[in-house]
Amino acid sequence: DGFTGPVFNYFSYRIQQNLHVVLIMDCTNTNFTINCESNPAFYKKCSVQWMEGWSNNSMKEIPEMLLSLSCGQEKKEKGRRSSISGDADLTKSFLMIHESCKAYGATPHRYMIFLNVYSSIYNTKKTDLMKRQSHLQAGVSKLNEAKALVDELKRKAAAQSILLKTKQAEADAALQEITVS
Repeated sequence: DGFTGPVFNYFSYRIQQNLHVVLIMDCTNTNFTINCESNPAFYKKCSVQWMEGWSNNSMKEIPEMLLSLSCGQEKKEKGRRSSISGDADLTKSFLMIHESCKAYGATPHRYMIFLNVYSSIYNTKKTDLMKRQSHLQAGVSKLNEAKALVDELKRKAAAQSILLKTKQAEADAALQEITVS
């Protein structure tokens, strides 16, 4: 490297050359200005890149990705990711809700929080419904088992009824013979 000077300075120089840190800060946060002013190195040694918002494409793609992850859907249809019916309307609704809140300080970070909350609620409700469905399916299977048992008992009772009729007829004939003699 050809560095001349103390080892500590060489170490500091190498860190400055090779260490890259990315900070993502929300400019709508109330402490944003305080955080920037309390760290003057942000202005001296950093490259600041502002990103006020995301493109419409990104804003539409993110809910689709989150929904496909939460639904466990990675199906392919005609070479691209397929969506559940109604998902396009749902993602448009997410975007419309976000855009309607821009006057109140809606940021991409808050959009992500909104989507994560939706995903969490969706997964909770889905889990509850799956539990209810499995409970109901277990009840239906028990009812089907009971129906099969009742059908089997009816079949056996019908066979016993026929046997009883023949035995009753034999007993009546024997009684008739006894009374005649």
